[in-house]
This record gives sequence, C-alpha cells and structure tokens, in this order.
Amino acid sequence: MHFSVDYSLRQKPGNSSVQYFWVIERTMGPPVSIPVQLKAKGTLIQLATGWRPEHTPFRCYIALRNSSGKLTPVSSTVPLS
Repeated sequence: MHFSVDYSLRQKPGNSSVQYFWVIERTMGPPVSIPVQLKAKGTLIQLATGWRPEHTPFRCYIALRNSSGKLTPVSSTVPLS
C-alpha cells in the first residue's frame, strides 16, 4: 500500500531535538511509525509492504517520542483513503 498526506504546521515545532513520527494505523496488524522531519508544510509519503486494501480503514497522526520512549500524539487522527 502506498500512502501520502499533505500537511501544514499551525506553529513551529518547539525543541529541535524532539523526534517526530508519522504513525499509520490499520484495522488488522500493528501500526507503522516512520521518523519524519517536519517543515512549515509538505507531503509525507510511505510504502507499507505487506499491507493490503482489506486492512482498511487506515488512519494516521503525528506523534513525538517522549523521554520514556512512548509515542505521544501531537496532531489529530485523520483517515487515509
């Protein structure tokens, strides 16, 4: 499956040492978390091998990794079609 999403930031990311991730979820199976570098606006693109159309619905969000290693969402979750 091929995914892409256009984004624009409402505010500049604060701490430059923070690592952001694009998280793509599916109904069946674990999500994929892709490290990303965010700009003021852009397009994120990912090929998820082994994922199939029957795994829908797909949805995604942006998260950051906190000091304990947990991913914390920092955006709304949006559907991918």
